[in-house]
Amino acid sequence: NGVVIVTTKRGKLTGKPTLTYDGYVGTQQPLSGNPFHLLNAQELANALWQASKTSGNVDPVTGNPVSSQYGKGAVPVLPDYINVGGSSGVSAGSPLIDAAKYNVDYNKGPIYLTVPAAKEGTDWFHALFKPAPIQSHNVSMAGGSEKSQYYFSLGYFNQQGTLIDTYLKRYMARVNTTFQVSKGSQCW
Repeated sequence: NGVVIVTTKRGKLTGKPTLTYDGYVGTQQPLSGNPFHLLNAQELANALWQASKTSGNVDPVTGNPVSSQYGKGAVPVLPDYINVGGSSGVSAGSPLIDAAKYNVDYNKGPIYLTVPAAKEGTDWFHALFKPAPIQSHNVSMAGGSEKSQYYFSLGYFNQQGTLIDTYLKRYMARVNTTFQVSKGSQCW
């Protein structure tokens, strides 16, 4: 049961203008550590291996899962290459690895890729989140007399996000004037 009145900054009855600068520059840090706790390459292979065993997708003779990526033993083996010419799970030294066959242009013949495996995995949190700068600048001028007051400001805000390729950029301008046209009346 109340009334909220919002007023903006106004000029002062000082007679002489006042110039004000307000600003800061700093950096933002993403969360420390890795809050997502993602699996590394070997842990993912182990989880997929266990899922195959649990669902019964195993070789009837050995009782082990069979994967073109991780082999067919009791435990999954990380390959040296994910893809070589359409074959997956290729080990180093395989005759399939032939640099002369490498091609990514359909106009030059069939596609033949050689994609090495990242056995150490990728720390996606630190690959996507980085420290980022932030800055804010605001310049204002205010003044006035008994018959008129003014307030004028310009601002700039730039906040780069800690997630790569994100940001907030803002430009601001504000003008507030008050004039007394005759005794007892005011005009904004």
